[in-house]
Amino acid sequence: GYASAELVGRQDNVFVIPADPATRVVAYQTAAAGGQARIENRYRHKNGSIRWIAWVAVAAGEISYATGRDVTPEKEREAELAARTAERDQLWNLSQDMLARANFGGGMSAVSPAWTQVLGWSESELLARPYARFRHPDDMPPTLEAIGRMAQTQQPTRFENRIATRQGGWKYIEWTVTPERDGENFVAIGRDLSLNKAREAELEQAQQSLRQSQKMEAVGQLTGGLAHDFNNLLASISGALQVLKLKLQRGQYAGLERYIDI
Repeated sequence: GYASAELVGRQDNVFVIPADPATRVVAYQTAAAGGQARIENRYRHKNGSIRWIAWVAVAAGEISYATGRDVTPEKEREAELAARTAERDQLWNLSQDMLARANFGGGMSAVSPAWTQVLGWSESELLARPYARFRHPDDMPPTLEAIGRMAQTQQPTRFENRIATRQGGWKYIEWTVTPERDGENFVAIGRDLSLNKAREAELEQAQQSLRQSQKMEAVGQLTGGLAHDFNNLLASISGALQVLKLKLQRGQYAGLERYIDI
């Protein structure tokens, strides 16, 4: 961004970012020793921005000749790629979901730490065996069907199955799987459904208990109604018997049939 008149006669270190001059000293020493020096460093543009320049320099007596190429776009792409890689690695290591890269042949080439946290298996144990070894036998047909459909359509799919834990139990896992462009591998994301399944079981148990309680309440209401009707009938019989007893004691035998036929 500077004109030639603004540069000639000035130290180029004036324009170099303060953190970079040390590497320039080494480059000058290499060139002075008769070698070819290569270095990349950052310069402050006249507008305040930063530009990366890649230099190749050779010594010629008391002076050196150098060519500089602006590599700022390459450095920006490298920085962006590094940031994405760091973000991916952080997601891979910190995600509570089980992440994996597998192939349609039945093997896994990478698993995230969440596998060990959820299932107990170590990374080496998981990668040394076909992933079918960890699936519940009853879940094999629907799982193979889903993976086969994904291989044919090259479209993501979702399914659930039970995966063995190192302690000998089973955990329900919900899978989202996406094929890679090579047609041989796919990426899988597994979410532990154990807590959801436990809550569903508790809800079903509560619903069954409620239905049983409602049944018992209905039976109670029915038996209560029958008891009330039966008590009314017994009261009528008891009253008629008392009247009969009283009339017999008095010697009044006429019309007793009406109390017996009640």
